[in-house]
Amino acid sequence: MANIPLELMNLLTSPEARINVGFVNNGGEPVILPKGKLMIIDEETVAFADRVNIKLLTEFKTNAKAAIHASSKEDRFGYFIKGTFREYKTS
Repeated sequence: MANIPLELMNLLTSPEARINVGFVNNGGEPVILPKGKLMIIDEETVAFADRVNIKLLTEFKTNAKAAIHASSKEDRFGYFIKGTFREYKTS
C-alpha cells in the first residue's frame, strides 16, 4: 500500500478541510457523503465516524472499494485517495 503524504494527513484532520467519502452501494449506485473530519490511524489507514447511517455497514460489505476527496478552502483541486474498506466498528 501507498503511504499518505504528511501534507494530506494534516489536511484530513484540519477543521477547515472539505472532505467527501464515496463508495458504490448495494444497488450499484455511487454514494458520496460529506464528512467533517477524518482520523489518521497510521500512514496507510484513515477512519471516520458515522453515527447516523448504520446502513453503511452492509453497503461496505458488498463492495469494499471507497474513495476520499479532500480540499482546503484555498485549494481548487485538492486530493483524491482510493482504497479498500477494512472494518466497521460500533464502539
